[in-house]
Amino acid sequence: LSAAIANAVELGVDPVEALRAVTSPPAALIGRDDVGVLRPGSRADVTVLDEDLVLRATYLDGVPVA
Repeated sequence: LSAAIANAVELGVDPVEALRAVTSPPAALIGRDDVGVLRPGSRADVTVLDEDLVLRATYLDGVPVA
């Protein structure tokens, strides 16, 4: 997925749209309608990237794990 995002951005796709394209459709296919939502009551599984799409932190259920 990282390579797909990098290729899309290299071709001029907005980074946010590239991330959405490789995460939302696969999640929907497996019935995970809670993916990509940050709201009260939702699981706090979050990946933090910097402006160069480098992973900076990962949280599972709101707890930092990486």
